[in-house]
Amino acid sequence: MPFGRRKGCHLRVIGEGLGWANVRVCACLPEGSRILYYLSRLDRKPLERLIEDEVIRPTLKLREARQLVAQFRGETLKTRSVRAVLRERLRRLAEYFAANLADLSAEDLEVAEAQLTRVIEQIGTRKLLALSPRRLAS
Repeated sequence: MPFGRRKGCHLRVIGEGLGWANVRVCACLPEGSRILYYLSRLDRKPLERLIEDEVIRPTLKLREARQLVAQFRGETLKTRSVRAVLRERLRRLAEYFAANLADLSAEDLEVAEAQLTRVIEQIGTRKLLALSPRRLAS
């Protein structure tokens, strides 16, 4: 198969959940198998109504589809805070550099340093902007 087992399972769920859809309905659906996977977990009647009401549209994002399905199924989504996501990404970036620094070429190190410096400068600028109103108030 040109895809993994998990993707195959997702495609099976999509086929079972949306196998009834005709060309007109498919034209109203968003692209992307992950979005379709979530939408296919809805029953046909609510799905048809959401398509008619244009809640489900081609520009629907994955996050919106997940929230919509959770709402209809009476579930709550586990969402992580922005701070938790930031810490996780920074941890993974630090781990990447710790594991791969010795294998990076001088050119790769230059590119990484330039990009990271740019990010640090953006953070510094944002910190100054955030602190400025406080300084003015003092």
